[in-house]
Amino acid sequence: VPCRPAREGEIPRSAEQLGELAADAGWHTRYTYARGHRVARGGVPGKVVDSLAVRMTHPDGRRAWGVWHDGSFATGGVWTAERIGRATLGQLRALVTGRAEGREAA
Repeated sequence: VPCRPAREGEIPRSAEQLGELAADAGWHTRYTYARGHRVARGGVPGKVVDSLAVRMTHPDGRRAWGVWHDGSFATGGVWTAERIGRATLGQLRALVTGRAEGREAA
């Protein structure tokens, strides 16, 4: 399935919670869904997974994203004037809420 807007029932609860936190803090949030092969070692196609991305944009230009594979958080990242890099789910929650990173929920 090529990348498309996520439908009801395709968004993991932790992704939905992150998007709600971001929206409450003034971020624009989009959810996209795709199904396809993960890239395995050596660049060969691996296991087929459902993939959900939460893409967040703040009016000040900050951007963040999180990706879930088969319902579990897989990776995330941020783009700011100060930083471009990977982020954990806890770091993404802290970024969108402006709070210090706390314990990450499983």
